[in-house]
Amino acid sequence: MELQANHEPSLVLQIKILLLTGGTGTEEARRKAKQSYGVSGSLDRWLNCLENNNVFSDIV
Repeated sequence: MELQANHEPSLVLQIKILLLTGGTGTEEARRKAKQSYGVSGSLDRWLNCLENNNVFSDIV
């Protein structure tokens, strides 16, 4: 089986886990999100929703 770096469900899960860890995980989630733009339209819409709701900056 070949690993795919742009597997949408995996990217979503990674970002969610990083956000839940907080602290430096939030910054890493932001970086992962920026790198993930363009993978799919649905992922872009989800990332835009997170960004529009300040999810990457509001987590303490």
